[in-house]
Amino acid sequence: MDAPFEQQAQQTLDNIAAALKAAGSAIDRLVQVRVYVTDIASWPAFNTIYATWIGTSRPARAVVPVPQLHYGFKIEVEAVALEGLVMTPPKVIALEEHFTSPGLRALRGEKDTPVQRKLDDLGELRIREMDEAGIDLQVISENNPATQNLDAETAIKLARASNDVLHRSRASTPRPVCRLCYFADARSDSRGRRVGARRAASSASGAP
Repeated sequence: MDAPFEQQAQQTLDNIAAALKAAGSAIDRLVQVRVYVTDIASWPAFNTIYATWIGTSRPARAVVPVPQLHYGFKIEVEAVALEGLVMTPPKVIALEEHFTSPGLRALRGEKDTPVQRKLDDLGELRIREMDEAGIDLQVISENNPATQNLDAETAIKLARASNDVLHRSRASTPRPVCRLCYFADARSDSRGRRVGARRAASSASGAP
């Protein structure tokens, strides 16, 4: 009980780690940590020790100052953890990532620039840049403006062609590790109604 606060804090955390291991869990499975201290001025010292102990995990955490603790201890820690040792990391998903289909690019006369080449690519270049940025999945849509400003006949034809390009690209990616998903393109008329949406989407079955 007379041990310095830092020693009590370290021993308390080590005890929690041992209890987690005995229960078939681990520090990286913690979801909540509540710390009771008799002197709020000791919080910075605990924070330094805790940062080393917790590593890269980030459970919810709170500190509660109290007048006293059982047996004269200076610190008490309450922890809640999930069972098991394997935690599935969250997926990083990028929404509305753009591409340019060959038909629309030809119609707009897009120049061959580094940015345009990235918009054209649905293969190795895009996947490599996703890996570099830590992105697990891209949800891709046609670069603006897509078919919105075209007449209905041309728009429906190009929307179907765009969806087919995306579908072929997805079909060429081995499953179940597909990294690219798609918004189907559909033409809107002057009143905002979808024109040929069913045909456009069904032509690229499997492209969300």
